[in-house]
Amino acid sequence: MPAAVLKDYSEIFLMTQVKILRAALSLAVMMTVTLSVQAQSGTTRGAQKDAPAPAAPTPAPLPSDAGVLFADAEGYTERKFTEFKQNKVIYSVRLEAEVLQQQRELAAQHAAQLVARGQLKGTDDYYLGLLYMLAGRPETALPELRRFLVASPDADKAFLQRARFVISTQTAGTNQFAEAEAMLAAYARSEPQTPLELFRLHNALSNAYYKDNKLELGAAHAAAAYELMKDPRTEMADAALRARLVGGAGLALVRFKLGLKREAEATAVLEELLRFGLRAPAAHVYGDALALLAQEGHADAAARALDESAATDAPAPEIDGIIDWIDQPPAKLADLRGHVVLLDFWATWCGPCQVTMPKLKTLHERFKSQGLVVIGVTMLYGRARGAPLTPGEELGYLRAFKKEQRLPYGFAVAADEANELRYGVRSIPTAVLIDKRGRVRFITVGASATGDDGLARAIKKLLAEE
Repeated sequence: MPAAVLKDYSEIFLMTQVKILRAALSLAVMMTVTLSVQAQSGTTRGAQKDAPAPAAPTPAPLPSDAGVLFADAEGYTERKFTEFKQNKVIYSVRLEAEVLQQQRELAAQHAAQLVARGQLKGTDDYYLGLLYMLAGRPETALPELRRFLVASPDADKAFLQRARFVISTQTAGTNQFAEAEAMLAAYARSEPQTPLELFRLHNALSNAYYKDNKLELGAAHAAAAYELMKDPRTEMADAALRARLVGGAGLALVRFKLGLKREAEATAVLEELLRFGLRAPAAHVYGDALALLAQEGHADAAARALDESAATDAPAPEIDGIIDWIDQPPAKLADLRGHVVLLDFWATWCGPCQVTMPKLKTLHERFKSQGLVVIGVTMLYGRARGAPLTPGEELGYLRAFKKEQRLPYGFAVAADEANELRYGVRSIPTAVLIDKRGRVRFITVGASATGDDGLARAIKKLLAEE
């Protein structure tokens, strides 16, 4: 298992109750993560590390004001992870679960304090409903939020929208479709609203309809969710998150299209995802879409996407944060214009990566004189062959590994996984092919003969372009 790597996360709990209560939770938290190996076509990057459980919450007495009680419970995770960052506590899934459980307990305590106070009025029902949501008690939360909407139609518009959002997502999950649809419609015609929240509302209903086998109804919401995410006017600070949402929404829509026997429409969405994967770039979106296209008998779609991508002006992201270049002069992609560049994302501990290396060596030797530049992009993991290594020791190990494998192309060694995030790399090996004008034109994910053949053909085509 590779060693932990220190990193910053902008979004921690993507699918938690916190996310339901906030449009997007954004915590700058210093964590330590590990990368795990999956023995399939590639190696998937993930986070797992045991850590000591934090102390249970000991809340100081608070005024019984509903807004103060809710703010205290809602802010609990942010306070705890800020504390962990300051104390350099190692992240783990267990740690996250402990903190969320503590937040639930704190919210339940505050809800009980508010109920005990009595004489609820105005926004008290609103805050009590949100406290019950944080406490993991949606069946108790919904009556409070419904009461708030009826009793306080002139309340703060943001409060009304949040109440509609929570009610719609929760009732969708329990197949109360009429109420979920009504709350979504009310949210959509009111302000303030965000494309991301609208996406989540449509996504919640599409998932619920799919589980209930109501494919026509679900397909309409899946299409709306997909359109919201792929719309270039939908701005998000986190490009990697947007790519994940586009990919997930597109594949969900394909699921409906195939279930409704609309194969041609499903193929059109998948081909659109291929093009998005090249433009973003988002290797995982491209790879997932291509795998499904091949399954449906359309593996030739990659060649069409290669041709169509010649019309894009989007430049490939730079590879940054390189702490050492091995047998390769330091270079920016902008400096390599006029060459076809193959970026191979890999790691020494990745078995499928080593399977692809002799093939990359052959491609390098075959096309180097015609302008192909191959760069193996990796990062420091702090370990090799089960032993911890200092950065200097690991760089020495990488040089020895390169010599042992007799690899003639250069390595770019980064301090962290920022380059993988820029390219949407979620499993390795992933090869990204960049044309002479600096545009991503072709991607392969995993180790397969089909991918190798397609990569060789793509290289020949791009070398022949002016």
